[in-house]
Amino acid sequence: MLPSKPKSVRFRFILRFLLFFSVGIAVWYWLTPLEASFTAWVAEPLVRLIDSYNLTQDLASSGASILHYYSPSPTGLPFEISYRFVNYNDFLLFALIMAVPGVRPRLRLKILLLGFVILFPTHVAMVLMAIAKNLSLLDINKQPFYSVFVRNALFYIDRVMTRINGELFPVLIWAGLYYFYEWHKYLSLRTKLSSKKKGGS
Repeated sequence: MLPSKPKSVRFRFILRFLLFFSVGIAVWYWLTPLEASFTAWVAEPLVRLIDSYNLTQDLASSGASILHYYSPSPTGLPFEISYRFVNYNDFLLFALIMAVPGVRPRLRLKILLLGFVILFPTHVAMVLMAIAKNLSLLDINKQPFYSVFVRNALFYIDRVMTRINGELFPVLIWAGLYYFYEWHKYLSLRTKLSSKKKGGS
């Protein structure tokens, strides 16, 4: 899949990465409202599962934001999540996948689509985590919405997810998918060679 000269491969990879990183940012900025709308639609029934007091009225998107309408709200306003802080790893994954030289277009498209399918649940999880954190600050009938243990766990998990969501997840998905297809290619080649040897004998 890759050329045999390591220095040439690295140089081409860096150039392609810088190019597609810039393209990815522009496309990401334009497509974020559409993805926010789809994420809100997917996450809405899941929000009701974590809302044990049934305070949720609606989960909707507005531009590049997701709005959680709930009552009673201390401010009387919906809780707003800026979706660009959730899906900003999209353009990194796009740039990484597109930067690898010497890949057939059909295979690259397959890896790109599969990569985004794998990455999307992390966006839903980040939205759910933000809403759960906000709900955990409420007191219902002088009782905390979640126990102290659950509240502390939410804040700890949110810190970890925020740190690894932006860079680590896209790199792991990118490396894992290319390794999988390279390994599959190697196994297929070995099977063909084995079949030829058996046919020759």
